[in-house]
Amino acid sequence: MRVSVDYRPSRKTFSRATHASWNTQPSFQILVLMMAGLWAAANFALGAGAQLEQQLPAFTYILMAIGFYVLYPSLAFSADSKNRSDVHLEFNRSGVSYRFAERESSIPWSSLRQATETRDFYVLALPDRLRVALPKEEFGPGEEQRFRLLAATSGVPIS
Repeated sequence: MRVSVDYRPSRKTFSRATHASWNTQPSFQILVLMMAGLWAAANFALGAGAQLEQQLPAFTYILMAIGFYVLYPSLAFSADSKNRSDVHLEFNRSGVSYRFAERESSIPWSSLRQATETRDFYVLALPDRLRVALPKEEFGPGEEQRFRLLAATSGVPIS
């Protein structure tokens, strides 16, 4: 059994894939909780009736974080042609082969550190801290089920 997926990311797909990848990382989730805690602590320390000028330092950090989250993927897509390159992934019983952004490799399923499913993507944690967000819409008819079956029978649960 073999599943092959080829696509070229658009700016929108790249941005959504970057967000999906970030959202599956525990360090990112901790950072979001820390930002929410900063906001809550600032509001608690200043009191409910605090003026906007008093809230500005904490509010500025929150706005900068949101701006980074929204703008960075789009800027990265424009700045580096590697982010606009064709992506080829092939899954078979022996492992995963991938080719994108001047990287090409084949790895056994056991080297796949994690596979996470989001609403629109499968986020694969490859060796060397590399993450690939594979859009579900790029699978052909029946290929998504075959991919899930290959992952399950190869010992890589999709969470």
